[in-house]
Amino acid sequence: MPATWCDAHHVVPWANGGRSDLSNYALLCPRHHTWVHEHGLTATITAHGVIWHLR
Repeated sequence: MPATWCDAHHVVPWANGGRSDLSNYALLCPRHHTWVHEHGLTATITAHGVIWHLR
């Protein structure tokens, strides 16, 4: 999916002090962005990409 169609998801939530910059964003399509929030996934950003964790 093109980046322009994606949502920027805060890996560390803004409400928890997460920064609003590229080092704290993961691009997700709107459907998966909603799914991540509904299922409480967390993530870690590495040099190779984003690793998603189920709680």
